[in-house]
Amino acid sequence: MDKAISQGVTRREFIDTLTPRLQKLGWWGRQIIVDSKGAAQVVEMGSPWRLRTIYQANVQSAYMAGRYKQQLENSDARPYWMYVAVLDANTRPSHSAMNGKVFHYTDPIWRSHYPPNGWNCRCRVRTLSERRLKSLGARVSSSQGKLSTQTVESGFDQRTGEVYTHEVISYKDGSQGMTPDAGWSQNVGELAYGTDMALMRKITPVQDVELRTQVVQSINNSALRHEAFANWVDRVLDQKRAGHSAQAIGFVDEAVAAAVAERTGQVASRVLVINEKQLVHADSKKHEIGGVALNREEIKILPVLLAEYDAVFWDKKHNNLMYVRFDGEGAMVMLPVNPTRRVKKHKNKLDLLMNAFRVKDRRVFTDPKRFERLR
Repeated sequence: MDKAISQGVTRREFIDTLTPRLQKLGWWGRQIIVDSKGAAQVVEMGSPWRLRTIYQANVQSAYMAGRYKQQLENSDARPYWMYVAVLDANTRPSHSAMNGKVFHYTDPIWRSHYPPNGWNCRCRVRTLSERRLKSLGARVSSSQGKLSTQTVESGFDQRTGEVYTHEVISYKDGSQGMTPDAGWSQNVGELAYGTDMALMRKITPVQDVELRTQVVQSINNSALRHEAFANWVDRVLDQKRAGHSAQAIGFVDEAVAAAVAERTGQVASRVLVINEKQLVHADSKKHEIGGVALNREEIKILPVLLAEYDAVFWDKKHNNLMYVRFDGEGAMVMLPVNPTRRVKKHKNKLDLLMNAFRVKDRRVFTDPKRFERLR
């Protein structure tokens, strides 16, 4: 999927490439599955239709995450967002009912109803300036008091009898309203790292710790992600002012997350992000004057530091993680906040990078009263 999104692989190529691989692994066609009580049932393991659905859902979600990021960055000039549905015979009636509704970009509805809002949803969001809003004669709505949360069944494991559930958030305005499909009541592009949060929710339940570790490491090593981050840094630092966007640096690995949980008694956040304010601070004159500033090229490789650190320390004084890359007598340091805290106004646990700087003398980390080496 990463290759399909970044290189524009078509749906047909995606299906043609994966089909023989899945067939070779035995993940294809109808198979007999025996449940925990010994009952047998025929189950569809894989098919072109299923691959088509996977392709469409992931490509559309990635595209909308990028759109959200762009629209958020331009929200000062175009703060009003209009829901746009494709009005044809294949559009759900509830999605059609949302067509043309306008909300301010800060309205809570965009956290749960920013498209896509279900399998094969083709809806999108159009941004409007104050002037354009008036020329269209559009009215700005508010979701206050119109959002409600319910728990619905979303699946059933034939082998174990386990029933899966999801929380869905419904919007109701008089006789009209819309509820996203189960599992879709989220904004995949929220604060630019929504897709990473969705991915982390899929990885975490996997029982095999080694497999989870391999997946996280492969993502952190992704050259495509490193390039995207570097391009974002260049763009933000060139404009010389902090806007609204943020970018994921990568994932906190299994061993570090376990060490944090052991020391804090809480489940650690797993996605490490940095926003424009922190980025500009890392490149500030204050750091430069103090001789601790990282240069732009060093800032651009923060995701590489996360993937290829020399050591991770726990700062006992501030309860912070410190990712360190040793460099001669000194070191590059990436300092996240306490990774059990939540980013303000965000429902998911995230670790917002507070600082990135250079340490002149690496021997500072040998103080056992202050620093504990985790990795």
